Amino acid sequence: MKLYERYDNIYRSNIELIRDNQIKVDPLPIEGEDRWGVSAVFRPTLPLEVWRDLEQLKTVLGQQHAYYHENNVHITFRSLEAYRDNIGSSDELIKLPMS
Repeated sequence: MKLYERYDNIYRSNIELIRDNQIKVDPLPIEGEDRWGVSAVFRPTLPLEVWRDLEQLKTVLGQQHAYYHENNVHITFRSLEAYRDNIGSSDELIKLPMS
């Protein structure tokens, strides 16, 4: 699946939340901040059975794993570098190899 198809699928599957303004948007980053330049966080609603089964698996898997709770589970898509306010056209980090 191509990247744009993935984002289109995410958008279509969340359109009701977007229409109802049930999404949270982070404030714009500022220069020098450690946050990533672009990110989108989705908080899916998972069936209760998932949480029940996860509780049972904890006894087998141990405490070495990170476990989420239904009020903090999320999926994050982010860019590949931290936020920078001014990026010049000759910036080494954005140059693409010529083929």
